[in-house]
Amino acid sequence: MGRLWDPLDYGSVKNGFLRLCIDPVELNNCIKGPYYPIPILDDVTAKLNGATVFSKMDARLGYWSSVLSKTAFEMTTFSTIYGHYRFLRMSFGLLSVQDEFQHRVEEASEGLEAEAIIIDDIIVHG
Repeated sequence: MGRLWDPLDYGSVKNGFLRLCIDPVELNNCIKGPYYPIPILDDVTAKLNGATVFSKMDARLGYWSSVLSKTAFEMTTFSTIYGHYRFLRMSFGLLSVQDEFQHRVEEASEGLEAEAIIIDDIIVHG
């Protein structure tokens, strides 16, 4: 079994539900993952200049569609009063997850002429 990462915490989200969170500070100190730049808000705002029609897509569940490697998922072991668990998919709090997800979303939207992407928020404009 992998290392148990504590503390375990719950964060609230907009819809009133709770989100299970781990605090993998020690694990993050060991990660040498890919670096992919997240766009600067001023650059995104400049892309939207002059647009009059907007559509926003929220890929908030996108992290959960991104499968972790066996090595990575073994490192995400955490404990609760009900037992030990591991994340099989990307989890909030892990270093480089945002970078990796940003890269995947940009690859998937390649070819769209009028789009702006910041992690899980995609804005199509015209």
